[in-house]
Amino acid sequence: MSDFEATYSNRREVEVAGPEAGASVEKVRDILFGSQIKQFETRFNRLEENLRRETVELKETMRRRFESVEGFFKSETEALATRLRAERDERASACQTIDQDLKATHDAIGRQIHALDAATAEAQSGLRLELMAESRKLLDEIAERNESVRTLIEHRIAELRYQKADRALLSTLLTDLGAQLSDDSQIARAVAELATGENFSTASARSETEGASLASTQRALAAASIPPHIAAKVTSRKEPREMAEGKGRSAPRVAANRATNGQLH
Repeated sequence: MSDFEATYSNRREVEVAGPEAGASVEKVRDILFGSQIKQFETRFNRLEENLRRETVELKETMRRRFESVEGFFKSETEALATRLRAERDERASACQTIDQDLKATHDAIGRQIHALDAATAEAQSGLRLELMAESRKLLDEIAERNESVRTLIEHRIAELRYQKADRALLSTLLTDLGAQLSDDSQIARAVAELATGENFSTASARSETEGASLASTQRALAAASIPPHIAAKVTSRKEPREMAEGKGRSAPRVAANRATNGQLH
């Protein structure tokens, strides 16, 4: 315990003891510690004043600093809010512009796709019509050519059926004819030449009875259903020879031959 505390404790005891004792104790204290107590009181007052002044200055300093910090934060917050609002407005405008551009691009692409679909459909329709027309034309041409070929084939077949001669039947017929006309050597030689496919104009040109022989040959060919063009070739080979021998002698024969050819045709 310090001296000051001991003195203060003694003083409290004296004051508790009574008013009379307090006065004496006060006197004793003033005698013993009067100067020290005054110094302490002066120091305490000075400390208290310094503490009060420092506290006021500290409060003022803290207030100014808080106000400065508050103003700084307020200004920074307002500036940041302004920047955020400006950036938000700018981004909103940019997003709106992008949205409009996307919508315009979407509409343009949609129109192009629609136009492309229409053009494709039109082109497909045109190609389909052209293909149908070409197919119809080709089918008509094929049918026409098929009909033409069929007609030509039928015509050729009819001609072949009409013009062809059975060689075996013709050989038998001419052999029988040669046997029947065996008395006439010249006619038999001509028939034999005809059967072998040789030229018999030399054999028939030397006989005076060529007219009767030619008529007999034509009748035999007609009876055997020999085609007219073959009979015409057989009879036509005799005419130049007959015309060379004289008009008076060959005219009846030529007339008879022509009449026979007309009957065959």
